[in-house]
Amino acid sequence: MKDMGPLRYFLGLEISHSKRGLLGDFTIASLFTRTSGFFAISALRQSLPVLSATSPLTLRAYSDADWAGDVATRRSTTGFCIFLGDSLISWRSKKQDSVARSSTEAEYRAMASTTAEIVWLLRLLCDFGVQISDPTPLFCDNRSAIQIASNPVFHEWTKHIEIDCHFTRQKFLANTISLPFIASEEQVADFLIKSLTSARFRYLISKLSVHDSP
Repeated sequence: MKDMGPLRYFLGLEISHSKRGLLGDFTIASLFTRTSGFFAISALRQSLPVLSATSPLTLRAYSDADWAGDVATRRSTTGFCIFLGDSLISWRSKKQDSVARSSTEAEYRAMASTTAEIVWLLRLLCDFGVQISDPTPLFCDNRSAIQIASNPVFHEWTKHIEIDCHFTRQKFLANTISLPFIASEEQVADFLIKSLTSARFRYLISKLSVHDSP
């Protein structure tokens, strides 16, 4: 394996490093200032993210599942969303591969998918020079699923769950994630797994810091 030196390009973006750990797409930034002039600088400062080794940015994740929501196959749907600071950076809504025998199992499977995404994002941020040492909170509204994930003892009633689903337990014991409970009314990922009333949908969207274009 050969050391290729400092990162210069990532996913088509030109990356620049500074003492503050500044990273951004400077190709687009240069074009933006040339076409928009000096007064575009204030807008540009808001559009280029600053990620530094001492940054207070943290990850937080919300995981949810709609048990047996598919009336044809009885498979459940996994939904999660992950924030970096207050910015939504990852989300997913996907039908689970197999039928869950209980709502707890469906939630546990959703937590495993969310945990895998958290681990990938932590590694990606590390490549950018951003170290997050605190456990990432993974909010779940199912106490039984949290109990299974946080308990190192296997029980008779969980033996049918596939081994890969216990990835969440491994990362919890490694202090990579924490598993706080959240009330269902505040579960942000709820809109990813089922239909909601318009009022409920607007409330959850407001939690995502997502706004309509002017």
